[in-house]
Amino acid sequence: MTITLIIPGKPTGKGRPRATRQGRVYTPAGTVQAEGDVRAAWYAAGCPKIEGRVPIKVLAVAALRRPQAHWKTDGSMSKAGQRLPNPLGRVDVDNLLKLQLDSLSGCAYEDDALVVDGRAVKRWAAPMEREHVRLELSEVTA
Repeated sequence: MTITLIIPGKPTGKGRPRATRQGRVYTPAGTVQAEGDVRAAWYAAGCPKIEGRVPIKVLAVAALRRPQAHWKTDGSMSKAGQRLPNPLGRVDVDNLLKLQLDSLSGCAYEDDALVVDGRAVKRWAAPMEREHVRLELSEVTA
């Protein structure tokens, strides 16, 4: 079984927990919102679930919008855009994957500890493509 989800919006990673001066620890609002977006995409897909304690493989592909400086006024690629064939910075792939896994733990699968193969890829979005994350979850077969 393979579950494919499209999470629209700017790809984001899991934020670090924060603490108040009184010592109370909380999750940043941006992380809470992003986790909600992942779960909303899961609900929209019909709440598919990988049942049981089986090994899981995950692929997260983040499509990021190129900066305006990568384009010339005629729509062709600038030298700056040509120098950067892959997105650098903006979101760490480990935090991107962690946000996706934590968001669906207990929903699409029992526990994110069941993930034995995880991969995250960043790529530039095509000129008319919106930013998003495509998430594929599947059982590992021997």
